[in-house]
Amino acid sequence: MNLGKNIANLRKEAKLSQEELAEILNVSRQTISNWELSETFPSSSQLLEISAYFKVTPNELLGIDNTCYVIDKINKTEKLVKKQIKFTKIIFITIYILIMFALIGYIIYTFTNKDFTRSYQGDFYCEIKNDKVYKGINVSLIPGGGKNYNWNTNEMVEHDNIYKVLVTEYKQNGESDEYYLSVGYSYKEAIDSLNYLKKTILDNGGICH
Repeated sequence: MNLGKNIANLRKEAKLSQEELAEILNVSRQTISNWELSETFPSSSQLLEISAYFKVTPNELLGIDNTCYVIDKINKTEKLVKKQIKFTKIIFITIYILIMFALIGYIIYTFTNKDFTRSYQGDFYCEIKNDKVYKGINVSLIPGGGKNYNWNTNEMVEHDNIYKVLVTEYKQNGESDEYYLSVGYSYKEAIDSLNYLKKTILDNGGICH
């Protein structure tokens, strides 16, 4: 602490003697001398009175560098802000990754569990084309216990309680084959079977309408 030297310097710059300063501050000359020799120190109220008289701040009188103090505070604040920004970035990146994983999982789940007959529940037509074969396949779901017209025998066919599908295959030469497939005892089982059938056709390059 340079308080004693600062008081002496300010007094000399103001061209005051110790006696004159003592009179201004209402203390003895010996008190001024003791302050300047750092043998004793002014009280808080005296420190404020000295600062006011010489028009300096208490920190300047005490020799405290405000600039260093401010810079230190700024550096600490900057470090804190950087830490907060870094932490915020980590949170946002983590949330982004979680959202991406959730989105990818949803897409995979939706695709693998896609109902390929959803738009054609119980009725769809597919085409399979390549260099060696052309085949059109029409699929129609027949409810269990119902009746269906058999075009081959020109008669109504009675069905048991098993769901069936009428599959008609159309070949490139104009011929066609018609047959029935049992697909389940419930509507859900029947639709699942149609799903599997249509997915198989699609996986083999077919196009379904």
